[in-house]
Amino acid sequence: MDIKEEKINLIYWLSNINDTKVINQIKAIQLENEALDIYHLSSDEKRAIEKGLKQIEEGKVKSHHTVMGTIKATFPTLF
Repeated sequence: MDIKEEKINLIYWLSNINDTKVINQIKAIQLENEALDIYHLSSDEKRAIEKGLKQIEEGKVKSHHTVMGTIKATFPTLF
């Protein structure tokens, strides 16, 4: 049986469930699955992270204090 058939069978089975305990268990699985999806990064996100880590290794960083000073000087009305 292929994945498409499996999904259809599960949908049919789920549509006939009347037990709230089973529904809550399925919802828990769904929430767990959604929580794991946040760790799946796109290729662009992975490249951006790699670039940032490389910049840190190369010492191409500024302190929070320095950045905030620059922002305050550039946008004084915001502070």
